[in-house]
Amino acid sequence: PFNPVLRLSGGGTYNAIKAAFPFLKNSQRAKSINFSGGGAPGPRPMFSAYAASKAAIVNLTENLAREFAEKKLTIDINAVAPGAVNTRLLQEAITAGERIENPENSLPEKAAALCLFLASSASDGLSGKLISAIHDDWETIPRRLKEIMASDIYTMRRIKTENGKY
Repeated sequence: PFNPVLRLSGGGTYNAIKAAFPFLKNSQRAKSINFSGGGAPGPRPMFSAYAASKAAIVNLTENLAREFAEKKLTIDINAVAPGAVNTRLLQEAITAGERIENPENSLPEKAAALCLFLASSASDGLSGKLISAIHDDWETIPRRLKEIMASDIYTMRRIKTENGKY
């Protein structure tokens, strides 16, 4: 499922998945966790390249999940939005005047807990989703797995009306 012509800002993510693929495809149940971020689903003025690269990671994740499923591979692949992380980029965003939603409440422990969940058997069957460590009710996913996988929740797709139209 890998196209060698693919060039995107999330190239590191692509290359890591490509390198791990031989091991993932031969596993009984494999997990791949990609880091995206809050820049993926919405605009980030003055951080266009960042936002585009995060959206590329989510789109790559969603596409690979579909390809793996079509090939009957038991690889669950998801993207994590960890919340604001105290990095140089965060400081630049704040300095540029961007309002960062509760950066002091975005503890790395929340992102770590989400990653542990995604790596565990509790998330078996969850694939192709973007999950926010701080905004999404991911602890309840095992009870709602069938509903979630049948919907566009935790994706970047446009919302459809009840009759299937946009």
